[in-house]
Amino acid sequence: MAANDLSSSWMTERIVFITVDTGPNKKRFSVHEKLITANSPFFDDYFNSVSQGEDPPELLRLPDVDVNHFAKFMNWLYATSWLDGTVRARTFRFPRPGSAESGGMSVRDYLAMYVMGYRFQMHALRNAIVDVLYDYYSQPALEPPAAATNMEDVKFIFDQTPNDSPMRRYLVCQLLFYFFDGKRAGKPLPKEWATVLGEANDISFSMFRMLNDWGWSFNNQVPAMVIKTRNYFYDEASKVVKIEEGEGAAGGFGAMQAPRRDGSGSGGQGQGPQRVVLDV
Repeated sequence: MAANDLSSSWMTERIVFITVDTGPNKKRFSVHEKLITANSPFFDDYFNSVSQGEDPPELLRLPDVDVNHFAKFMNWLYATSWLDGTVRARTFRFPRPGSAESGGMSVRDYLAMYVMGYRFQMHALRNAIVDVLYDYYSQPALEPPAAATNMEDVKFIFDQTPNDSPMRRYLVCQLLFYFFDGKRAGKPLPKEWATVLGEANDISFSMFRMLNDWGWSFNNQVPAMVIKTRNYFYDEASKVVKIEEGEGAAGGFGAMQAPRRDGSGSGGQGQGPQRVVLDV
C-alpha cells in the first residue's frame, strides 16, 4: 500500500520510534506506525512481526543509517502523504544538490538515499531520487551549477545496487554524455576515471555495452542524442507516470549534434540534426 492509498486515519494511529546512527549523532525519530508500515514492507515486517497476543515492538534501531539521510526521508514520507481525507496529496521534490534548501545534500547523499530505498523496499523513494538527479543534470546551468557525474559516485551505486537498477543505467548515460560532450574535447578525463575503471570492470563493460547497443561506427554519421524521459529510469512498479512535454531534450551533459554532411556544422542540407532518443 502506498501513501496515496491512505486516508487521514493514520494520524490517529500508534506512534513508533526509530533510532538511527550511533554515538553523538544518534537520534530517535517518532513516526505514525500506519503511515510508515503502509509504505514500506521493511518496516511493516518489523512492526507487525510479533505473534498474536504479544505487545508489538515500538522501537527499531538502525545504527548504520545516517541521521541526515533519514531526516530527509521522513520529510519526504510526511510531505507526500495525504493532507486530508480527500483525493488531494502534496507534490514534493527534493531540493537541488548543493543548494541551501537541501541542507548541504550532495549527489552522493541522494544516491545513499536511493540505496536506502532498496533497503526499505520503497519504489517511490527511489523514484523521487531519480527526479532530483534528473533535474540536476538536465539543467546544469541552474544554481548551484551541476558538476560532471563523478565516477566515484557511479562506483558507489554499482557496489550498492542490483544489476538491473535503473540508477545504474541513468548514471552510465550521464558518463557517456560527458565523454562525448563537444565542450570537453581536448581535455583529459577526470583522474578518478582511471582509478575507478581500473578497479570496477563492471562499469567499464556497461559503458561499452551501451555504446555497442547504440550501433555507432566511424563511417556513419552520429545523430543528435537525447536521454529518455525520467520515467524510463523509474522502478518498474511505478512507471505509470505523466511524461512531461519536451523532456529529454537536455537530459544530460551536451546533447550531441550531428555534423553537417559537408562537415561544416550541425544538421544537414539546411535541416536540423536527426534526434535519437537513446535506447539504454
